[in-house]
Amino acid sequence: MNNLTPEQEDAIIEQAKEIMRKRYKPGARLDHPTKAADYLRIMIGREKEERVGAIYLDNQHQVIATMTHFYGTLNTTRVYPEVFAREALARYASSIILYHNHPSGKATPSPDDVKMTELIRELLGKLEIRVLDHIIVTPHPDHWASLSEMGLI
Repeated sequence: MNNLTPEQEDAIIEQAKEIMRKRYKPGARLDHPTKAADYLRIMIGREKEERVGAIYLDNQHQVIATMTHFYGTLNTTRVYPEVFAREALARYASSIILYHNHPSGKATPSPDDVKMTELIRELLGKLEIRVLDHIIVTPHPDHWASLSEMGLI
């Protein structure tokens, strides 16, 4: 057990977020689901409401930008696929990694998560932009899911 106060823990988490922002700044290579999950767990894993966004990548899988586009409730968020298309085109991204968090602590993708991913894949596919993965993170450091690794993409 650690003897840190909640305030000290929060300060450490903020330091970890800053380290991850530097590590995955534009130009950093993001070529494996575990790397994306490590980054996202620290950045949004402990949020109390759902957040949905994307990491925009160039054709070498280097980060162009990371953007959270939608904020929701404890267990739902309204998502508009055209936002991902607009942002990918504006940034000249050749691929993206979708992400969101499950504040409930369960990383299992819901049928709506899979459906949303497929809708976004179809739309971006028409623009020749690939959806490489959809990562789901939770407050628990070991609970995350990659729809690609699960064979759902």
